[in-house]
Amino acid sequence: MSGSDNLNLVVPPPTTSPGIGVPVGTARALKVLFVLCLAIHAVAVWSDAAQLLLLMGAQDGATIPDVVADAHDRRHALIGIAQAALALPTWILFLVWTYRVNASLRRLGTKDMSFTPGWAVGWHFVPIANLWKPFCVMREIWAASEHTSDDWEDQPVSCVVGLWWAFWLMSFISGRVATKLTLRAEELDEMLNATYLMLCADAMDIPHYLAAFALVSAVTAMQLRRTTRDPLA
Repeated sequence: MSGSDNLNLVVPPPTTSPGIGVPVGTARALKVLFVLCLAIHAVAVWSDAAQLLLLMGAQDGATIPDVVADAHDRRHALIGIAQAALALPTWILFLVWTYRVNASLRRLGTKDMSFTPGWAVGWHFVPIANLWKPFCVMREIWAASEHTSDDWEDQPVSCVVGLWWAFWLMSFISGRVATKLTLRAEELDEMLNATYLMLCADAMDIPHYLAAFALVSAVTAMQLRRTTRDPLA
């Protein structure tokens, strides 16, 4: 065979495996963290309730032994450390997943997206705007993942997106207020108010993480389905 014949050989087009570009591994790791967060927040709710009962007893005139008060304080501190140790990697991995699913949609050929992968993450760090922009980012990601028509931007999205953001906002606001009240609390009534709010914040985190689990599962699954039928995947 001559050299010119070699140049005329037909090279088969490269193939793309279904799911390429979709952050499946990131989603799996994130869901494991969500489950761990759910567990520690369930424990935190129990601890908050026990603390509340203790303070209510003191308000009614019951004497709280120092050993009991110290045990409650140590338990609360350990649970707080565990919550912080899980919250940071969970939040970072969620931002990584958000970046990747946004970028994946562009590889799938989605047009007219309002948020770049960078700003899909960046809006979380902009004061005031981070109270609603991340919701807009996720709403766009859901709509673009679920719908492939030209009018995907006008299509409705699942209530999961709204629930995820609503529960996060309630938990964030009540948690911030509760932390400030706890640091300033000196009187029994102030401690009770702070504990009430902390109980609400920890309780709101449970449906928040459940919604986040459903959100990550659904968006990742929708993008995987698109890779099996989208010619640009």
